[in-house]
Amino acid sequence: MLSTNCSSHSDEADTTTRAPDAVSNSAASTPTAAARAGSDPRASVRIIGVLTALAEAGEAQSLSHIAETVGLPVSTVHRILDQLVELGLVERMAHRQYGVGDEFSRIGALAAQKLDIARLARPLMHQVVQNSNETCLLGLYMPLRRKLAFVEKIDARYPLKYRVSMNVHRTLAWGAAGHAILAWLPQTVIEEILAADERSIGRPSVPVDPVRVREKLAQVREQGYAMTRGEHTPDAVGIAAPVFRAGGRVVGDLCLTIPAFRFDATAHAHYARLLVTAATQLSRALGALPTNTP
Repeated sequence: MLSTNCSSHSDEADTTTRAPDAVSNSAASTPTAAARAGSDPRASVRIIGVLTALAEAGEAQSLSHIAETVGLPVSTVHRILDQLVELGLVERMAHRQYGVGDEFSRIGALAAQKLDIARLARPLMHQVVQNSNETCLLGLYMPLRRKLAFVEKIDARYPLKYRVSMNVHRTLAWGAAGHAILAWLPQTVIEEILAADERSIGRPSVPVDPVRVREKLAQVREQGYAMTRGEHTPDAVGIAAPVFRAGGRVVGDLCLTIPAFRFDATAHAHYARLLVTAATQLSRALGALPTNTP
């Protein structure tokens, strides 16, 4: 297990780190350049072209040089750059030069981090699958949306009779994968998520029971993993262990999804140990400091 100081930290509490699937709060309050471009796909292509030209240049560029690179009139490029500067995606410099803005760099870093986590997780997930003969998933926490998305899946030899949706936002209030993350978020965030009463895909008519979920989260923090039956998928058992990054902030989890008919209750501890070990190793690779090895 990792240090217990993980329980008080998450990306939710880190105002300098935002979700990889959304723009910053400051940008979100302003109509984006793409939105201002309306439904014209050519406008979006032009915006992407300008950003690409700046990113590939590696240094500040003049307005005329950018216009020449993308093959657009100077007036058009100037208008696009004004919009991108407003969003922080481009920085306006001296002598009518422009460079990559802090927001653009931040988004790129978050995207790279997401890919890096999946790359580091993949061999560990293969080990879990090899030793459990069940399907393993990597879930990532999206702080601004306060949701989970599965971004990587390693299939077992035995096929699943149900579908696991990838890269789709899921509530944290239901299922082992959600609870393994939710347990380590700040208490105020937990209460807001529970109050939102987001329904499970598998149980759309059943409201969230805050008392029951709080009890489950306390158990997750005590034992280091979550386990649920049929909360998202009626015929499935889920077991998940949290993954932390440097600073002890929860970033996601590793999860086993097991068809209920195939689940062997006597192997419960074995599955949990596999996941906690792999999640601890992944957390260590991401810079988290464990107090001991499971």
